[in-house]
Amino acid sequence: MIPLGFYLLIIIALMALGIEVVVRILIYKGKKINLQTRAYDALRKMLTLRGIDFKSEDIQIIESKRHSYHPLQNMIRIRGFDLKTGFDHTLSLHEGGHYLSLTQNIQKRKRFMFTLSMVAINRIIIIPIFIIAVFVFDDNQSHLLIDPLLLTILLTFFVIASALRLSIGMSEEYNASRIALKHIDQYYEKTVIKYAKRQLLACFYQQLSQALFITIAIPLIYHIIILYG
Repeated sequence: MIPLGFYLLIIIALMALGIEVVVRILIYKGKKINLQTRAYDALRKMLTLRGIDFKSEDIQIIESKRHSYHPLQNMIRIRGFDLKTGFDHTLSLHEGGHYLSLTQNIQKRKRFMFTLSMVAINRIIIIPIFIIAVFVFDDNQSHLLIDPLLLTILLTFFVIASALRLSIGMSEEYNASRIALKHIDQYYEKTVIKYAKRQLLACFYQQLSQALFITIAIPLIYHIIILYG
């Protein structure tokens, strides 16, 4: 009998695939929107307006292959200092939103850093173990290859870390986008505002669908191994 979770996993996978297509289309469209100012300058402007003093505060803005924020190093990564597209403005401001959200509230930063550590352990250790478990699974000898008690302990950790990712992690993504959109609403034209809302919303659902897929897939693997092992 096929587990109900399998059908749910297929539905989420199809949703994630559809969202991924939408994100890619929006990225393409965003790169066609050319603005007069650099995304780098827009990012510095938003941070300055929010009270950030670049001379006294420990913050770095560097060029990278993709937009991201590194909370341990207080480092904002953007695609390039000279890029002026709507896509780069939107994503650069979003990463700046992360910096503002996490550096101006100590308790929130501590919760997020704890969540980040849990998620990192999930990605580096827990998830690979379950993936390996699939390949070493044997109807007759699975109990000898992987201890069910170990899998249960790992699954418990995985569920806790996933719950933190879906609550604190996704909440932080929402806060960063909210900060970015507040700035965009004040200083950009309607065309860019409309695009930014769609892009950030699509990116939010992209991360959410990916997180939900993994959150369901790992317990499903556990169920199959324990049930048929």
